[in-house]
Amino acid sequence: LQENQLGNIPSRVDMPMLRDLHCGRNQLTELLVLKQNFPNLTNLDASNNVLTILPDLQHLTSLTTIQLDFNKLTQFPKMPSTVVRVVLNENKITALQPSKMETDEILLPNVAVLLIRNNCLTELEGFMVEKWTKLKTLDLYGNSIKTLPYQLGFLSELSTLHIEGNQLRSIGSSNLSNTPAVLQLLRRRAPETVGENVRKVSTILSEVLVKSTTFTLENKKLEELPKELLEELQRNPVVCNRIKHLKLTNNRLLTIHEDWIATLPRLISIHLDNNQIQKLPVDPLIKIKNLEELRLFRNHLQDSALQQLGCSNFLWKNLNILDVSLNRLTKFPKELLSKLPNLRVLNLSSNKIAADLEDWNSPPSSLEVLDLSDNQIVEIGQRFILSLVAHCLELKTLLLGNNCLPSIPLEIGLLPASLNCLDLRGNPQRAVRYSVLERSASEQVKFIQNRMSPDHLASAKLVVQEMSSPRNSTDKGNASISCDGPTSSTGNSTTSSVAPNIEDEKIKPTCGGQEGALEDTQKAQIPPEESPLVQELQQSVDAFTKQLQDRSLSSAKRFAVKKQLAMSRSKLIRERRRLKQENG
Repeated sequence: LQENQLGNIPSRVDMPMLRDLHCGRNQLTELLVLKQNFPNLTNLDASNNVLTILPDLQHLTSLTTIQLDFNKLTQFPKMPSTVVRVVLNENKITALQPSKMETDEILLPNVAVLLIRNNCLTELEGFMVEKWTKLKTLDLYGNSIKTLPYQLGFLSELSTLHIEGNQLRSIGSSNLSNTPAVLQLLRRRAPETVGENVRKVSTILSEVLVKSTTFTLENKKLEELPKELLEELQRNPVVCNRIKHLKLTNNRLLTIHEDWIATLPRLISIHLDNNQIQKLPVDPLIKIKNLEELRLFRNHLQDSALQQLGCSNFLWKNLNILDVSLNRLTKFPKELLSKLPNLRVLNLSSNKIAADLEDWNSPPSSLEVLDLSDNQIVEIGQRFILSLVAHCLELKTLLLGNNCLPSIPLEIGLLPASLNCLDLRGNPQRAVRYSVLERSASEQVKFIQNRMSPDHLASAKLVVQEMSSPRNSTDKGNASISCDGPTSSTGNSTTSSVAPNIEDEKIKPTCGGQEGALEDTQKAQIPPEESPLVQELQQSVDAFTKQLQDRSLSSAKRFAVKKQLAMSRSKLIRERRRLKQENG
């Protein structure tokens, strides 16, 4: 019906399926037809007419868009709560509050776009504004408003605000077109009892963002991050792209909401240390392609958190530092290790890692620091050490102190010359004197290498050569050299004749109580027997393991407990082996 000379539309029209009513650019003075029920009407366009008043539209429950600009309306029409877009430009409306409006009635709770430029508004009611939680665009240009309610500053979705052409003397002319600045100013005007925390964190955010690209909220004892602060960031996408470092240390956070990480896509470092984090926001975290540093030490992370991360499809090419020390981990997934090709520092200290590390067959070649101290490791495995020798040519630090190692693999004697820090102290082994372990890394490596027989040394070097060779994954059938001993091969007889059983070439303890190397129960494949001695030994192992979890133990006491644990495990394995032989 647009662009005609219609002065009226019949009040009774039988169109129950009407969805769009376009009657703009006519001479309409009223729209009594809208008193009818049009259950499917979604769009109403009656712009460029001479309308002075509209009937109540609240019964049109499907209506989402109303366009009534360039008319002569003096009152704000009553609309249904489904409306999301309202255009009332170029009218004579003096107030946004409809006549006969109930005090507890919410005006336009779902509105996203509200355009009322060039009208006669003198004020904006705060109690109505605070209900517009979904408002994104508000145009008040060319009215007679003298002040704005502080509630406007707390609309988290509001990104576009036009207030030029009013009588606002409390806002500088230079800031009128700067929406974030206006909203921040309004928040500061809020009473002390309203939005106090929001204004505090907004001030912190403002100071941090002005001075640097690091967002810091440390030492606040926060159990969760303020939602208002997140909304402040989301209103400033340009600012979010500037933030490179996130530091939230020394709080009481249980987790980090996914929206926080998703809002900061260009982070290169995340510091969440000294919290109580149990779960990681995996999906947004793996989308940060440029992440270089992730620090999570002293939290409550368990295996499932890292396992979920390791099972995800991603690759952190730039991650250099990963610190998950002082958590509750019992293992570190090799799947995650394979997604960190340029990792330089891996800190796993002060956890409960007890499993052997044999499946770490391809550590990152860039690895420089590996800290496995203060765990419960009883077997590190020759293949693990040889994989470090083969792949990590720049390894500088290897820390294995304060574990439960009953013996030291001789393959440590092949570690690269770049190694400048080696710590094997605090283990129950008795083959290497404490005075030797106090020496420099190069002297320890030389001492251990001198204990290797010529055949063992040659065999280990062949294994290293095989690991570092590109043919390792495709030519295993041609020349197979295993850390568990030689394998017959038609293609390489020299290998078969040279390689002894490396498993037998550990540094053996001289004490009769720890005779022989400790073997993993699962590796030995000996089923448990229900004999009284086995049960007694198993209870002893469990008791010592539980005792080691007490972080208040002194170093001397911890060392003694670890020694007792290793001896009990060794006796348990020997007893199970004896029972198996007797049972045939």
